[in-house]
Amino acid sequence: MKTSRRQSLKPRKVPQQSRAQQTVATILEAAALVLEVKGSDGLNTNLVAQRAGVSVGTLYQYFPNKDALIVALSKRELAVFFAEAQARCTSRRGRAR
Repeated sequence: MKTSRRQSLKPRKVPQQSRAQQTVATILEAAALVLEVKGSDGLNTNLVAQRAGVSVGTLYQYFPNKDALIVALSKRELAVFFAEAQARCTSRRGRAR
């Protein structure tokens, strides 16, 4: 993968303030919902921004394109999976483990 392609998959900026973090979380949740309903072919930044209740310009402050949204969403879901797996592995009780 070319460096420019890899760069286009990275978020443009990392939110520092809690309000910005909430905006990014809302955008990612909207992307997940659009992806679930419309699939990857139906996913686009305008639709995600509309569903999130933000301007497309706000979305582009954080994500350069829909592929970057998908990568960030995948990372979020993977982090949740590993956190849940870790919690179960460290549990000392039968079924939970």
